Amino acid sequence: MIPVVKQSVAAKKPTHHQFVPGMGYVVHSGEAKIPSPVKKGKNCAPPAGTKAGATFDLIPPTGGKPVRMAWNATHRCWLSPRPAQSTRTAFSPEFLSRAGWELDD
Repeated sequence: MIPVVKQSVAAKKPTHHQFVPGMGYVVHSGEAKIPSPVKKGKNCAPPAGTKAGATFDLIPPTGGKPVRMAWNATHRCWLSPRPAQSTRTAFSPEFLSRAGWELDD
């Protein structure tokens, strides 16, 4: 059986949960796995003192159009703009950097 929790529980550790429409918030043991080795991106952390909810553009490793994400200061992570199509509801700056993402200057 797949462990599913309420949104209020998932919000406490957003990098460890995935929203699945029609099912709810699926619990994972950690951040998503990076599918293949990629060129490491620059630091994806926002500037020190960034307020919760502030949005920034992050550039995907494909070089595609920047993706606007909101900063969750409490949990130090970027909230997915499309959680229903994502592997997690949020991603740490370290994860995104390892996956080749970059913060748009």
